[in-house]
Amino acid sequence: MAKEGQTPAVGLDAIAGVVGKTAQKGPPPVHLWNPPFCGDLDMRIAADGTWFYLKTPIGRPALVKLFASVLKREGDKYFLVTPVEKCGIVVDDVPFVAVELRVDHPGHGQTLHFRHQCRRLDRVRP
Repeated sequence: MAKEGQTPAVGLDAIAGVVGKTAQKGPPPVHLWNPPFCGDLDMRIAADGTWFYLKTPIGRPALVKLFASVLKREGDKYFLVTPVEKCGIVVDDVPFVAVELRVDHPGHGQTLHFRHQCRRLDRVRP
């Protein structure tokens, strides 16, 4: 739900606008943002990694990547956050699905590189 008197699209457009501006400077520092909760969006990430808005798949990969960059988990709940607002979304299982794996230096001290459906590469050292 959006704020009273606000359509859901306004909240989504506001998040996209703020994120678009900050993304030009590098990854948004969502770990530093703790804005007030402003309601839930009709947004869901399915178990296969597909993002939906208003029960329709989001077909623009750049938009999904933008929203993924401001996804924040607090406890068992997920939110899209900006410096000024936090909106809840539904995640069926996990928000990201690994689509590629590369192992550097197999064995002790190995490094795993995962690429998820939003095309970001994450590095893990077990």
